[in-house]
Amino acid sequence: MRIINVIVTTENGVESIESFGIFEEQTGQDVIDKAEKFYLNKIKSVGIECDEEEDEDEFLGNGYAENKTGTIVAIVWSSI
Repeated sequence: MRIINVIVTTENGVESIESFGIFEEQTGQDVIDKAEKFYLNKIKSVGIECDEEEDEDEFLGNGYAENKTGTIVAIVWSSI
């Protein structure tokens, strides 16, 4: 099973973790799309501009984004 985690941290520690599981029976693309959309929306919700497809591709490629106050939003893949 693969897990995609969207993690939000602040200077005080972990603020939230949202996990998306990809089970072996699934193709997984629908889960990946949902997780990536959630990640990009979370980036926007903490005040980071992410309007163009180019920005979205960069944030997805980097796997994290940080705003001016030090809040970090990360997307992390793992296997269990």
